[in-house]
Amino acid sequence: MNSLRRQRFLVKISISVRACYRRRLWSQLIVCVFLLAAIGCRQSVADKSGDKQYSAQPRVIAISFALKSLTQELLDGICEVSMPNYAGQYPLHWYPRTEFIREMQRADLVICNGGGAQEAPWLNTVTVSPSKLVETINNIQLSDFLVVDDAPTHSHGPEGEHSHSGLIASTWLNPRVARDQAEYVYRRLVQRFPEHAARIELNRHQLIDKFKDLEARFAEIIDLRGKVVLSSEPTFKYLFKSLGVEDKHYFWSQEKGELEASMWEEFDTTRPPAASVMFWPFPPPPAVQEGLRSRSISFVALDAMIEKPKNETDYFSTMQKNLALITASLSNDLK
Repeated sequence: MNSLRRQRFLVKISISVRACYRRRLWSQLIVCVFLLAAIGCRQSVADKSGDKQYSAQPRVIAISFALKSLTQELLDGICEVSMPNYAGQYPLHWYPRTEFIREMQRADLVICNGGGAQEAPWLNTVTVSPSKLVETINNIQLSDFLVVDDAPTHSHGPEGEHSHSGLIASTWLNPRVARDQAEYVYRRLVQRFPEHAARIELNRHQLIDKFKDLEARFAEIIDLRGKVVLSSEPTFKYLFKSLGVEDKHYFWSQEKGELEASMWEEFDTTRPPAASVMFWPFPPPPAVQEGLRSRSISFVALDAMIEKPKNETDYFSTMQKNLALITASLSNDLK
């Protein structure tokens, strides 16, 4: 029961108490008194439990590196933001250990995409208080989402037969969308840590300036518009769309070693003739590299910023690096 409804209910109960006393309706009076006592106790318990669910030192966890980096920019000088250690595993297939689940349950806030654009499907299988989840897609326009509806059905790990159709999770690869996500994180941080509001607000202004610089850099690159590229998965569609680049995606990233002959046949019949570069979230297996070279297709590894990079970096420098790789490869400057 929220505060306003509780107040109204208390007023009604108080009026009933007075009416019962005047009319000597003792049984009804006892019921009213018990209701008042119960509401008071529940309010007291709720307040105490609310105090206990948060730590004195802010503890914030982000599910992807991109959201970790943006949240860290907002909490600079206040606390460190942590994230899962995917340990080289493909994040969609990773499942947290018990200790990390407990860390999330102890955290003040858990920053994630949420909803259908979930970058960590396992998050739906663990118990975390909904009040702690900061689901950043709540601040994304519906028209900004990108959907994949042609994912094949396959089986890997304990999940059994399934596909990865649905909203693409890597929304932060579009700088404008990432700015909207960061703004939502900002509001939740100020709400949760009002004692740090002034510092968070200062950090927010600095973050906005960085986004303006990055978006201006994207707007300057007009030579790439209309280009056609290939990708081993749909992850980079937000990035390519923000550059005006058309992306023909496949579902190769989860394959290990050589591709089946039928996959190469599909590739040969569906790839656009103008596309000569294929982008991956990591270097493709040697057998796939050889198959691409034999077709005069080069390959480039970009960072989707789900996992933490090996080298210490941040969202903005990683986006600039991705942009440089794309520009060089499509300008035939990448050797």
